[in-house]
Amino acid sequence: MPSISMNKTKLNKKFETNVRSDVIVPDFKGDIVNIVCSYATVSANESYLTKDKITISGMVYFTTIYTSDEEKTLSLNHKMPFSHQIEIQNADDVDFSVKAYVKDVKTTFLNSRKVALDALLSLDVLVTEVIDEQLSFSDEEFLLAKTEQITSYCNVINKKEDFCVEYETELADAENLICAYSKVVSKDIKIINNKIILKGTLKINVLYELKNGEIQNKEFLNDYTEVFDVNSIMPDMKTKIDLQIRQTDANILDEEKLSITTFLSAYILSYDEYENDILTDVYSIDYETKTETKTFSYESLIESVLDKFTLSDTFDVSRNGISSIYDVLIYPDVKNCFVHDMSMIVEGEVKTEVIYYNADNVVSNKSKNIPFSYSYKLKNNHENLCSNADVFYDLINISVNALGEIELKITFEVIGDVFECKEKTAITSVSLDKSKPVDKSSIPSITVYFVQKGDTLWDIAKKYHTTIKEISKVNNIDENKILNIGERLIIPKK
Repeated sequence: MPSISMNKTKLNKKFETNVRSDVIVPDFKGDIVNIVCSYATVSANESYLTKDKITISGMVYFTTIYTSDEEKTLSLNHKMPFSHQIEIQNADDVDFSVKAYVKDVKTTFLNSRKVALDALLSLDVLVTEVIDEQLSFSDEEFLLAKTEQITSYCNVINKKEDFCVEYETELADAENLICAYSKVVSKDIKIINNKIILKGTLKINVLYELKNGEIQNKEFLNDYTEVFDVNSIMPDMKTKIDLQIRQTDANILDEEKLSITTFLSAYILSYDEYENDILTDVYSIDYETKTETKTFSYESLIESVLDKFTLSDTFDVSRNGISSIYDVLIYPDVKNCFVHDMSMIVEGEVKTEVIYYNADNVVSNKSKNIPFSYSYKLKNNHENLCSNADVFYDLINISVNALGEIELKITFEVIGDVFECKEKTAITSVSLDKSKPVDKSSIPSITVYFVQKGDTLWDIAKKYHTTIKEISKVNNIDENKILNIGERLIIPKK
């Protein structure tokens, strides 16, 4: 039995939820005098669909850096579970995935022993509707069918793989570890034999206290290789992997050794083109036919975008001065992605937080939300276009100018796709009524027909209850001939 198999995007949307928690300073740590900064990572551990709702649950890992009443730089580590539900209508026969990341972290000083933490999470939900339409035909030997091939761009693999990367290094004269966190600075994928081979580099930032009381920071580069088993994946599929840091766990093993474990999630999306031959018209020479139709919505890939753009800004730190820069935390957030005037437009903002040592060698920070608008001119003109895109930071150049301002130049990578949204009506069921033969009494044995505007051999053959083959044979023309207006054809009665 023939069928139409494809899938289409039912929902591709960002949802937001807040995770809030009050944190009390442990007894063995000093009072809070000044909060330097807070950052967080998130792990979406479970997601499931029940009764038209997607439930997402996981854990948020907070780190807050502060200066104490003893003029020491310390940190608070805290984890908080979360759960969020998203309503989705008509959720039968769907696949879905959820990608979670932290958009923003706010810290409120309550008292010297207590802070309030608030993480704003973005939950990127992709829902695809699976279409598997079985076609019903009876008495096929009496039918003449017209088909059309449609090509749809379908999400064929949608999964998450969790893994960890371990690293050990020497850390001389370390007395106390304040914090450590990891960033993905490069990744490369290779697909072979139903496997994805993922390679890349992590940058690990470590802030710690020396035995003499000074604060020190170091960066380490950690190469990684991971292999995922992914059934049915092929090298010619369009595959995207987004890596998210779930947690960085660091411990000083002894005076000279530092152990770091970075926990990551790999969100794997693979797309492929599906080709379906749909039935667009049908008739019988001898009997009346009854048909049922259905309109299918689908997407065709028009263009893939891989590009870069740069943002520049300055941070005024003249009040306390600056001796050196520790690190920059960057949270890009895409708010809108659309097509206008044959350009893909991506709009959003980047929360940027610079952590630095001031003139007194105290860890300080400055933060700013920087808006951006990126435009990419499409190569070809199409109608009914839609798009999606992700923005990742690629390179950061940091300097301090003559005015004592921190100058940032950040290069971002844009990965996106532009689709043409299409609809096509197909015949899904055909039956013959053999009790109602076609009345051919009014059709002469030979008809002389002059081609009208828009005529095809199919239309003429259907009108006179004959076949394209018969008309072509009598008129000595090719069955695929494009007719000219006014052209004379002989139509034999079948």
